Amino acid sequence: MSSPSKRADLGMNVEGPSWSLTRRLTWLFVGTIAALMVIYSLWSGYFVFDTIRDEANAFLIHEADELVHGLEQAHFEEEGVREIVEEIAASIEEPARAVRVRLANGVSIASGSERLLALLPNVVKDGLSWREHLFDRGVVLHSDVIREQNLSFVIIVSGKGYLDRLKSYGKGAAYLLVAALLFSWSAGAFAIRRGLAGLRDVVAQAQLSNVGRRAEPVSLANAPEEVRVVGKALDDVLDRIETRFDEMRTFIAGLAHELRSPLQNLIGETEVTLLARRDADEYERLLRSNVDELGALSDAIDNLVAYCRSAEVASEPPGREDFDLAQEISLRLQRERSIAERAHVQLEISCVGNTRLRTDREGCLRLLRNLVLNAIEWSPRNSIVRVKIQGASDGVSIVVEDEGPGVTKELGDQVFVPFVSGRSPERKRTGYGLGLAICRTVMENHGGTIRHEPLEPHGTRFVAFFGR
Repeated sequence: MSSPSKRADLGMNVEGPSWSLTRRLTWLFVGTIAALMVIYSLWSGYFVFDTIRDEANAFLIHEADELVHGLEQAHFEEEGVREIVEEIAASIEEPARAVRVRLANGVSIASGSERLLALLPNVVKDGLSWREHLFDRGVVLHSDVIREQNLSFVIIVSGKGYLDRLKSYGKGAAYLLVAALLFSWSAGAFAIRRGLAGLRDVVAQAQLSNVGRRAEPVSLANAPEEVRVVGKALDDVLDRIETRFDEMRTFIAGLAHELRSPLQNLIGETEVTLLARRDADEYERLLRSNVDELGALSDAIDNLVAYCRSAEVASEPPGREDFDLAQEISLRLQRERSIAERAHVQLEISCVGNTRLRTDREGCLRLLRNLVLNAIEWSPRNSIVRVKIQGASDGVSIVVEDEGPGVTKELGDQVFVPFVSGRSPERKRTGYGLGLAICRTVMENHGGTIRHEPLEPHGTRFVAFFGR
């Protein structure tokens, strides 16, 4: 088990007491088995008790019938009654019994076990009271009244045999319950540990996977179905992490190379210029060239910062402002006009309709600039980049058209994927593969859409739509 500090380093929430899934499942399994065994024991115990009660009741009724028959033969006379009572009381040694008869004249005749007679000194009229007589006094009895003769009697039988049978059943049920608990504990712990062994294997394999050095896929051959789901999800997460890491590694390597090129150009041109004195025009040309290179670096850094921010989960939606996009263009695309002029590309801008928007101003303008810069970078010399802002009742569209080579079918919508960039036929620098990805992120955050389509005979049209 990981230590709290290690788990905290991994970003895990370690608040609350630690608990074991194996122990909880084992206790749950044992508790379920115990509850079922107790319910079954009570249910079967009731039937055992009912069987014993029926057996005792049948025996007592049989003895009562014989007693009544004997009393009738004796014509209910005292001497005859005494003989019948003594005969029935002594007819069977086990179980111990006693008989008491009360005649109409109040004479009580009793015979049999003195202990049983002492327990019930008087003739009782209730029948088989199991709670009071069997469990409290250890006897069972049957009483009755012969109303024609005004005679009552009671037959008392020792309940030791019945109690022993009930105790024997109770001990057996208790032993069975203990055995079932021990077995369920062992079997449950084994089954649960066996079932979770696959999960432990998945964890062990995941610990062998380091970022940037992916191990083999998680082996799920011997894991149960539930663990396979976890392992598959973990494998997918590790694959996504590895893919993301490869993208970042490729991007960092490319970014380092691309940032180094303009920096070397800046240093090289500046050093060459400083080798000898030059006129003001040469110095101005150098400074303008340096500004262009610095602008390219600034755009790359801005896009990188914007991409990193867009990758985070926003705690609240972007702030919205009410502004006119057509008015913003004249201020925000000045640098793009200069870049297009130096690249010998004509930049045409037109605005029609109601171009007012209520949205994230900076996000919208970042999208516009990225689309325009992308079009300029891919446009050949002496070509035209057309920017159209079209307002309608349902929203505002930003349309940017260029006369470049177009997006290949193989590349398709991959142009909106981070770090994906096509190859310029003129082998000039074409950015870092973040501009269009940021455009798509901006549109997703604002519930808008962005798409690209080919132009004839060549070129590409990008259309971004902001709904009102």
